[in-house]
Amino acid sequence: MRNMIVTDYDKLVKSLGTINVATLRKAIDPDVRRANINSIKGAIQDCFAEADVRDIPLGKPLVYTFENSLRRSRVELPHYEFKQGFYSLSPNRKFQNKVIIDIIQTICGITNIERMRDSYIYVGIADKAGDADRIALIDKIIPHEFEGRHVVGLAREATLSGLSLDDYVMKIKNSISSSELSPHLKHGVMSRLDCFVYGGFDVLRIVVPGQQEMSFLGNSCYSRDGSSTVEVPIKEIPIIARRFQ
Repeated sequence: MRNMIVTDYDKLVKSLGTINVATLRKAIDPDVRRANINSIKGAIQDCFAEADVRDIPLGKPLVYTFENSLRRSRVELPHYEFKQGFYSLSPNRKFQNKVIIDIIQTICGITNIERMRDSYIYVGIADKAGDADRIALIDKIIPHEFEGRHVVGLAREATLSGLSLDDYVMKIKNSISSSELSPHLKHGVMSRLDCFVYGGFDVLRIVVPGQQEMSFLGNSCYSRDGSSTVEVPIKEIPIIARRFQ
């Protein structure tokens, strides 16, 4: 499929094995041929995602971009990060500042992967079934599952904090805004941080726009190792810098 990448090879192979198309002489009829094409596309389309978010047609809703991110994250894990929220799932349900710190470090690390490549952080998404089950139990919700991820939203945490959802999200924005991220990166992130509703849940999306130069958090530099954010040793910083030449 044009300008798309395969995100689930096993599912693709299984889908191709279930397709029934006309292969006799009547298959050369334009209407039959078109029906065959539509049948194939319908069977395999969920196995693909847009190869580049810039290829997503203008006017497509943010939800389309989100679903595309979930599909692509399976094959491009370093460029995507998912967080269930900021509160612990233990009985005392404490707000964890370390999650905000981790997100800020990830913003720095995820943009240092390569030059001019957008990446995404979503908050309100549990990527472990066990976490989703725990959230369902303690917050009395039914998570919305899509492509192996579990949408649990942030409204439940806003309620715990005693804040409106808008004020709760603003608290997160202020933490990022007051961080020591490189100004060129921080300004780009703050202009592309928004919320949307998916499956009845409010999800926070942080777009980390691609940069022309490497980024820092204070005096520290971060990058990504698979799905993990790692601090770059001083002697390896020139390696990161060469990615932006």
